[in-house]
Amino acid sequence: MKYKILLSLFCLSTISYVFAQDDEIQEKRKKPTTSGFDKNRMYVGGAFVLNAGGWDNSFVIGGNPEIGYTFAQWLDAGLVFNITSISQRNNFTGQRINNFIYGAGPYVRLYPFQGFFVQGGAEMNFLNFRVSGGNQPTYREKTQVVSLPVGIGWGQRIVGENSFYTSILLDLGTNLNSPYLNFDGSRIPIFRTGFIFYLGRNSGKRDRFRDDF
Repeated sequence: MKYKILLSLFCLSTISYVFAQDDEIQEKRKKPTTSGFDKNRMYVGGAFVLNAGGWDNSFVIGGNPEIGYTFAQWLDAGLVFNITSISQRNNFTGQRINNFIYGAGPYVRLYPFQGFFVQGGAEMNFLNFRVSGGNQPTYREKTQVVSLPVGIGWGQRIVGENSFYTSILLDLGTNLNSPYLNFDGSRIPIFRTGFIFYLGRNSGKRDRFRDDF
C-alpha cells in the first residue's frame, strides 16, 4: 500500500513538472523578441598586422578596425577599415619602396557551423607610393584601387560575448595596384587575427539577446 501511495505521488509530481515545463515553453514562444535595430547586436573590433623579413627586407605594420552587426546566429555584416604601412628594399637596385595605404569597405561573414566562417567583401584603398634611393630620382604616385578580399576564418564566436578570430583572405580582383597582389599578378595571402567586442555587456542584455535567436 505504501509503495502504491509513493508511486502515485511520483506520477503526480512528474505530470506537474511536465505541465510546468510546457507552460514555460509556451511563455517563451509568446515572449516578444527584439525587432528592428538593436544596439546589443552591434560589435566593434579589429585586427592587427605585423610582418617583417623576406628577400626584399619588407616591413609591414597596420590595423583593420571594424564595426558590425549580427543579423542572425549565422550572419554578420559590417564595415572594415584598412590602415597599413609597407616598407621594402630592392636588393638589386638599392631602392627603397614605401607604400602607405588607407581605405574601407563592407564585408559579410557567414557561419555554416560554430567556429568557422566564410567572408567576402570589397575594399576601396588609397595608395601613397614612393620609390627612393639607388642613385635614382625619387618617384611618387597616388592611386586608388578596389580590392575583393574573400576567404575563410575560424576562432571562438559567442554572440553577445567578446571573441577572437583568425582569417586567411585572397584578393579576387585583378588590378595590379592592389596592395594584395604582387607585380606579376600573383595573390598575396591576407592574414588577419583580431577581436570582437559586443556593445551590450551586462548579463540581462546578453540573456535577452540570446533568447532572440
